[in-house]
Amino acid sequence: MLGKGNDAWTQYDLKTPAAMADPYPVYARILSEAPVHWNKGMGGWVIARYDDVTSCLRDPRLSADRLAPLASMLSEQQRLRMAPILATTSRWTVNLDPPEHTRLRSLTQKGFSPRVLSAMRSRIEELANTLLDNLQGKKNSDLVADFALPLPAMVIAELLGAKAEDYAQFNSWSDDIARLFSVGEFTNELIDAANRPILEMSNYLRGVIEDRRRTRQHDLISHLLDVQQQGAPLSDEEMEAECIFLLVAGHETTVNLIGTSTLALLQAPVQADTLRNDPSLVANAVEEFIRYDGPVKWSARMAAEDIEIRGQRIEKGDLVVLLKGAANRDPAQFPDPDRLDITRAERRHVGFGYGIHFCEGAPLARMEMEIAMTALLRRMPELRLAVPVDTLAWKNNSHLRCLKALPVTF
Repeated sequence: MLGKGNDAWTQYDLKTPAAMADPYPVYARILSEAPVHWNKGMGGWVIARYDDVTSCLRDPRLSADRLAPLASMLSEQQRLRMAPILATTSRWTVNLDPPEHTRLRSLTQKGFSPRVLSAMRSRIEELANTLLDNLQGKKNSDLVADFALPLPAMVIAELLGAKAEDYAQFNSWSDDIARLFSVGEFTNELIDAANRPILEMSNYLRGVIEDRRRTRQHDLISHLLDVQQQGAPLSDEEMEAECIFLLVAGHETTVNLIGTSTLALLQAPVQADTLRNDPSLVANAVEEFIRYDGPVKWSARMAAEDIEIRGQRIEKGDLVVLLKGAANRDPAQFPDPDRLDITRAERRHVGFGYGIHFCEGAPLARMEMEIAMTALLRRMPELRLAVPVDTLAWKNNSHLRCLKALPVTF
């Protein structure tokens, strides 16, 4: 039994350089040896098996509000320093429980309706092909910098109503904010580095919001202003905060997913040829990419009361870390889970979450992925990895699966 006070968690350390580069061997050991255990390195209980993760994601006794307990553990000086960050992130739907989560989610999810997304498809295809046009005449590329990074940033910017050409600024802002919550240390340097983009992003979005007050367009901010004008309980601060969340989460995950999915295909040429020869498989392939090497490794919850999972007593106030990456490789749910299979019939992964916090941007991410992977395979039939796979660099991020670069030839 690996409860509080055990020191065996070190063999399941998910923050080592080796685990950052390839967490799946550690996940496999956790699944077979310690599917529920106290992990000092992660700061709470780690839950790994698919059935347990899905159960926890829909359990109302596990709160999505991790920020209030976090703030209570900070020093007064740290709380004051983090005030801009906490003021914004505490309004993100991903950090809210009902009824506040229900209220805000109902207002924003219409921005991801099939009608809205259908109208965006041709624009996403145009953006993807323009980025690939820029690579014509070249023989090599960093596919992260040249394709995976700009495409989702441009798309989410245009969805909100911002300028696609500002994508580089969005990426910079997002990286600084994500770094604070990924490293697991709240140093003054990291706090200050995250405060700056929060304030700058707020100012930027405030300008977009004021512009849309004067002239509505077909974007999410215009939609939110319409529902606000119709009397919906939505403050400007909540609108700004949710748009910041969508800018950060709406492209950060898709950037990483394009990178890891392309890498997966480059390591499985038979699968790549199958998809290239039958593009109708792309929707199923996208689900397999998310299961096989999805961008979000884990989600966190806070126990709102004492609960028990597989004989382990989790106390009120304990952090619960739900290992989505492990759950998606659970052999009890996915036969031969370490094999990429774009024709796999079992598609019920937890890459987009589960329950009321299921990712509201999932339909957009799926469409972006379908377009991106189809365009890559069609236009780059000779795409190859330019360096040995074991030399690829991964970001120091325990939460997200992030390639620093993907050098390719074509």
